[in-house]
Amino acid sequence: MVIISKRLKTIAEKVLPNSKLADIGSDHALLPTYLAQKDRIKHAVAGEVNQGPYEAAKKQVEGANLQSVIQVRLGNGLEVIKQNEIDTIVIAGMGGGLITNILDQPFDYTCVSRLILQPNMAEDKVRQWCLDHHWKLAEEEILEEDGKIYEIIVADRSGNADEENEHLFSEEDILSECQTKVTTKLKIMMGPYLLSNASSIFVKKWNREIDKREKVIQQLSQSHLDEAAKKKKEFITEVNQLKEVIKCLQTDKPSFSS
Repeated sequence: MVIISKRLKTIAEKVLPNSKLADIGSDHALLPTYLAQKDRIKHAVAGEVNQGPYEAAKKQVEGANLQSVIQVRLGNGLEVIKQNEIDTIVIAGMGGGLITNILDQPFDYTCVSRLILQPNMAEDKVRQWCLDHHWKLAEEEILEEDGKIYEIIVADRSGNADEENEHLFSEEDILSECQTKVTTKLKIMMGPYLLSNASSIFVKKWNREIDKREKVIQQLSQSHLDEAAKKKKEFITEVNQLKEVIKCLQTDKPSFSS
């Protein structure tokens, strides 16, 4: 049995039984190999854009004797997928901007019912893409491994996606005990499910993000340009909102789940 990281195991848990999977940027085909060995998938495509990782993925699949279940293909993003052959797409371990660029490639999503996306940064871009392209945000999870914090975003096809997302991302006082209003923008940035069930890891992440933004504010303070002053004002507003939310979460939930 192949050994995989906590991050990949958590992603694997989001793959529904008997799925037909495409793992884009497959990282040695570890995820599809693990799922195949667990008898969780019918079929998988492991896509790699570079020759070295492609060869490593092929070696992994051949070593596990899973060529009949997993096909390793060399190609750019979604172009490795044939028409109607998969129902689940995983794109993990990349920046949010790159993930959305891949999702924007010409592709027929008709037979795809689930997207499992794990951006290393710019998670808000991934959530915004799901909203813009009528995918229901179904689930979010946050975890920490080896000092790094990861978010996993699951989006499903739904006939009522827009209506369900509108309710999920609506501006509301979900932290009403502190009279803190959470805007749609903040929900897209922080994640509506993660906000409503904030863990210690979630709070840790956003305290880090606040620190990063405060450093940017200090740098912008050294400039006399009007554009820098405008950016500084925007960052200060955002930092104040984030601090208010985190303070409220800590007041509302003194002991966090991990």
